[in-house]
Amino acid sequence: MSDTETDPTVHLDLVETCVNLRHKNMYVMLEHMHRGLVDDSSTTRCFWCVVSQDERGPDRQGVTPGDCSRGRPCHESA
Repeated sequence: MSDTETDPTVHLDLVETCVNLRHKNMYVMLEHMHRGLVDDSSTTRCFWCVVSQDERGPDRQGVTPGDCSRGRPCHESA
């Protein structure tokens, strides 16, 4: 498979999140490169905020797809 192809066997559970939420697959797998959408299917994935450069956001609360939603004061939409 070339670098520009996607793997049809990969199933993602993309949920809308803050555009500043990241995990490492977003940098290496095309299936995960969606600004403001994050795969929520993993229970072991480590997330971080690009604003705080930490596993906690600017408001010092944890960052996960469930936490980084519209109701949060630091949330930025795509």
